[in-house]
Formats: sequence, C-alpha cells, structure tokens
Amino acid sequence: MIFLDSNALLKLYLPEIGANWFRAFVVGQQVVISELALFECATVLRRLYTEGRYSKDETSDLFAQIIQDSTGYQVIPIGGEPQLNRLLLLILNLPMTLRIRTLDSIQLAAAAVALEAANSVVPPEPFVFVSSDRQLLQVAQFQGFATENPETHL
Repeated sequence: MIFLDSNALLKLYLPEIGANWFRAFVVGQQVVISELALFECATVLRRLYTEGRYSKDETSDLFAQIIQDSTGYQVIPIGGEPQLNRLLLLILNLPMTLRIRTLDSIQLAAAAVALEAANSVVPPEPFVFVSSDRQLLQVAQFQGFATENPETHL
C-alpha cells in the first residue's frame, strides 16, 4: 500500500523528475490518496495553465484523467473527528526543528488513517508514504512512516 501526496500523484501525469521510475513503482500497488490531493491537483493544473505551460484543454484532460483514475484508488475523505484528533496530536507533538504546512498536516493525518487500515490486517500490509517534498518527508519519517521520494530515482 502506498500513500501519495499531491505532488507524488501529479508525477503519474506530468513529465517531472523521477516520474518514469515512479510510474513503474506504482504498478501493482494499492494506491491511497487523500481527498485533498484532488483539490490540490486542480489548483496546480490551474497554475500550470495560467503560466502558459499547458493549454486549457490539456489541463482539463489531465484533471479528468486524474479523477477517472482515482476511482481505482482508496480515497481518504477530508475531515472527521478521527482525522482531526490525529492532526492535533501531530501538530502539538512535533519537535520545534520540524516545520509543517497546514495542507501537509492534513495529508499526514489521512496517511495515518490509511496506515491504521494497513496495520489492521494480518500480516500487516507494507505501507510507504510517497512525496517529493523533503520537509514533509522529514515529518513523515518522524511520525514513523516508511517514505519514498521519486526525485531521488532518476
């Protein structure tokens, strides 16, 4: 089971550093994302359109493909009391040397929900948190997640 944050999810669709390795890595894996990733992907695609890197049709097609593919992923909904409690514990218990952005903390809370599900089966499923954000990966490692950064694989 692999949890993808938004930038990892976008590597499946955009020509980015580590994307080729990552596309091969996800084959046969159970992919888990936060519902938040879909919103963040829409925002990133809009930015790429406004910067002139993709046309409006290209960004619309990419987002439609992400939505279609997400029907095959486990999507962790945003919110709910268990996630909010995890979020508060995460934020309040981080060492001062680790920084986390608001949306990244929501991603980690969703990943904690997915990890709990992976650990509930016997034997527990292997679980990897995937991101290209080094700061987020440091926090994920502190939280005990096995991590992977596609950008370290060229």
